[in-house]
Amino acid sequence: MRVSADNAMRLAAVYASVRILAETMAALPFVLYRQRADGGKDRVTDHWLYRVLAKRPNRYQNPYEWREMLQGHLALRGNAYNRIVANRRGEIVELMPIHPDRIRMELMPSGDYRYRVTDRLGVEAILPRGEIWHLRGLSSDGLMGMSPIELARESLGMALAAQDYGARFFANDAKPTGGWIEFPGSFKDSEAKKVFRESYQAAQSGANRGKVLVLENGMKLMVPTTNATTVGLREIIPSKEVKEVYAILKSRDVPRDTQTWNRRYREYMEKIKTGSVYEIAEVMRDLSVLKVTKELSFGERKMLDTARSLIVKELAIAKGVGEDKILGEIEAIFAPAAA
Repeated sequence: MRVSADNAMRLAAVYASVRILAETMAALPFVLYRQRADGGKDRVTDHWLYRVLAKRPNRYQNPYEWREMLQGHLALRGNAYNRIVANRRGEIVELMPIHPDRIRMELMPSGDYRYRVTDRLGVEAILPRGEIWHLRGLSSDGLMGMSPIELARESLGMALAAQDYGARFFANDAKPTGGWIEFPGSFKDSEAKKVFRESYQAAQSGANRGKVLVLENGMKLMVPTTNATTVGLREIIPSKEVKEVYAILKSRDVPRDTQTWNRRYREYMEKIKTGSVYEIAEVMRDLSVLKVTKELSFGERKMLDTARSLIVKELAIAKGVGEDKILGEIEAIFAPAAA
C-alpha cells in the first residue's frame, strides 16, 4: 500500500501524535530578549521580529495557527518552509508558509542550492535560499530533514492495510463470501455491471445482513464449498428430519405472546437470520397462530411469507417432491378446525 503523509493521518495513532506535537508547540509562549552590556537581558516587544513571531506572522494566520502548521509539517514530512517577505528597510514583515509537497531543493554546480516552488496554479518559481526559511527535522546530510512517515512506511503501510481490510471485513458483517454470481445474459455495459455489483454488496452487507436475497433473470449465487461454513451456508436437512419440522409446525404449546410488535419482529428476524430450518419453522408457526387471534402488521406478514417460502423450498428439496405438495401439507396443518 502506498503511504503518504496525508493518508498516514487516517491512522488514529499518527493523527493523535501529530496533533499533540503541533498543539503543544503552538501553545508555547514566545519571549524575545535583548542582551544588555552588563550581561543581563531585557524583554523586547517593539522589535520587528517580535511583531512577526508573536503577533502576526502573515496576513492569513495568527501565531498559534502558524506554529501549529509548521510543527505538523515537521512531524509528517521532516521539513517546514516559509517564504520571507521583507520591506524596503530589510525588516521581515511576513513569513508565508509553503506546503512541503510544493517545494523542492535544487543543488547547483557551485555547491549552493536554491528552491523550486510550485504555486496552486501549477506555475513554478525559482527562489534563492535567502528568500526561504527552511526548518529541518532530523537530517542525515544537513540539507533536508528526513520524513518520519517515509522512514516508517512499512509499518504504517501494514497498519493502513489492516485498517482498510478490517473496515471491509466488518462492513460485510465479518463474513467474506469469496463467491460470484452467474448471469446467463450480459450486462448492457461496464457501468451497468458496476451498478449491479454495488447494489448487491449494499443489500447483503452490514446492517442488511440476513435479509433475503432476490436474484432475477436466471442469476445464480455461487459460493466455493470451502467458504460455505464461513458465509453461513449449510446442507439441506435429510429427509428423515422433515418430520421434526412438521412436529414444530403442529405444536400448539406456545407461550402467550405479550410482546410489542416491533420487539417480536426483531426476535423473529434474528431467528430467520440463523438459517436454521427449525428456528424458521418456529417463526412460521408462531405468526400463523398469532394471525388467528389478531391482525399482523405489514412487516409481520412479509416475515410470515418469507418463513413459509424458506420452509417450503427446503422441505421440497429434502423430500424430493414439488413445492406445491409441501405447501398443501403446510396449509393443512394451519387450516381452521371443522365445526
